[in-house]
Amino acid sequence: METPTSFKVDHLTLEPGIYLRDADHKRGVFTYDIRLVKPTLSEKKALSPRISHTIEHSFATYLRTISPIRDEVVYIGPMGCLTGFYLLTYINYNTDYIREIVINALEYIRSLDEVPGAKPSECGNYTLFDLPGAKGRLDEFIAILNKNKNQD
Repeated sequence: METPTSFKVDHLTLEPGIYLRDADHKRGVFTYDIRLVKPTLSEKKALSPRISHTIEHSFATYLRTISPIRDEVVYIGPMGCLTGFYLLTYINYNTDYIREIVINALEYIRSLDEVPGAKPSECGNYTLFDLPGAKGRLDEFIAILNKNKNQD
């Protein structure tokens, strides 16, 4: 059995940042790893399911409706390990460009008074959100991404 690309990454040495995880040129889909928490620290610092769900909805809203890449977004979703998100696009963007878009998305979350798509008719688990908790971690995530500029 073939090993998935994400399992081939050494999570013991992986640092937070933005990485092009997989480039499927045949299908025209590019997967970016938006790593907000160092995997080896995840036990203490991982996103809670509520915070992850909140950021997922907010990212999806920003990336699919506001961002300059809105027409190229295939998917944005949380990592099961709760250390970040995957962003899939139809275009292979420079990671510095994706980083700026992600920082803008995190800044967008600061402006929210409610979680987008959090009504019972819009979400299968509409009670699993924590906007204040998500906002409380934004400075940490933005600092991590700014620190990693031009290091990828």
